[in-house]
Amino acid sequence: MSAPDDPHARKPQRPERTPALAALCAWLAHGRGRWPLLALAVLFALVAMALLAPERSGPTIPSAGGDGNAVRKGGAPDATGERVAGAAPVCGGLLEHSAWTGRIAFANTRDIRTRRLDSYVTYDQRVDVSASLPEHTRRQHRGRDASVRYANPAPGGTIDFTYAEGDDVGHQSFKADGGLRPHEEGMPEGGSMLSITLKSDCSYAFHFYGHATGSWTESSRSGERDAGKGTLRLLAVSGYGTAGADGTVRGSGDFQAWPDPLVGKHAPDGTSTVIEYDAVHRALGNDMGTIHVEWDFRPAP
Repeated sequence: MSAPDDPHARKPQRPERTPALAALCAWLAHGRGRWPLLALAVLFALVAMALLAPERSGPTIPSAGGDGNAVRKGGAPDATGERVAGAAPVCGGLLEHSAWTGRIAFANTRDIRTRRLDSYVTYDQRVDVSASLPEHTRRQHRGRDASVRYANPAPGGTIDFTYAEGDDVGHQSFKADGGLRPHEEGMPEGGSMLSITLKSDCSYAFHFYGHATGSWTESSRSGERDAGKGTLRLLAVSGYGTAGADGTVRGSGDFQAWPDPLVGKHAPDGTSTVIEYDAVHRALGNDMGTIHVEWDFRPAP
């Protein structure tokens, strides 16, 4: 027994013949010469194009069985964690806050000695700094927030740092006292800053540079010695990434050690780097390895 008819199902209908189509068919049936044949060929071509044309449909949403790590360019994650083209990015209202807090920590040790030049550079640096980051700059595009920069010119925390370098001309050393020289408006160099820039596409970039305060000594080959108070820059850090769907900006990773852009080439855009000392770059060249960095930024309570 066949299944009962579905009263809502659409039954195939014979297409109605329009007056224009009826006239064309009559002309093809009774015409003479080559024109009816040409018109028939055109008609067949049009029908074939209509049958072979791809079906149009809306955007496809990946199924739950898809790869949860696959991400489409642009758009927000759907229920499966994938991004759907055309949807707005979702990252927990990243730009809605008036202040953030930030922390960054890293450590590195070098002991490099070059026999040919009778030179050396050695340092032991451990940094763990944090700060409250008030809103500094908010930029808009077409009436909507595009990016916000949060910054503090006086981060504080743990600074454990000794540095020494020398050659056949003289030697110099520095020992930090745990303080940081804050950045001041109009200061061309010598200050400190912890900042993060958040964008509407959920990407972020954080930066830290600092100048440790402490004592230095210097001696020449002739035996002259000098000493005093001063500052020496710490390793500078730049990190890039994408915030989580809950608006979290934290993680850890190995950043590429990179020469100072003033003496070497700039790192490719979006490359997380730690700017090394010139003496290290002179001794090792561009192959200076990586330095492990931890970071944690979150909206201020």
